[in-house]
Amino acid sequence: VVKMVGMERRQLSWQRGIRVGGSRDGSYLVSNDLTGIGYCLSPGINNFKHFEDGLSSRFDITCDMYDASSDADKLSTPLILGKQTFEKNGLTSMAKQTVFPSNNG
Repeated sequence: VVKMVGMERRQLSWQRGIRVGGSRDGSYLVSNDLTGIGYCLSPGINNFKHFEDGLSSRFDITCDMYDASSDADKLSTPLILGKQTFEKNGLTSMAKQTVFPSNNG
């Protein structure tokens, strides 16, 4: 699963990386410089959003999460209002709807 944080690539110095999301599965090592990053797009969270919770609470980053196999009420922690959204939809389905809209009306 790929997590995208920001639109630009940043060089990660492993000596200066920080772990976001706790010590459990679902955490990631990211650059210690998240300056200017405001959004995270997370496809496929599987009911666990430790990484997104860390981004929202520690760095004030808004996280939009998508997972066709999950439900908002099944998430391991509640959504952080104003900082996190969840949609029961896969990115593949969203891309088809956006790129190839139905002409049914």
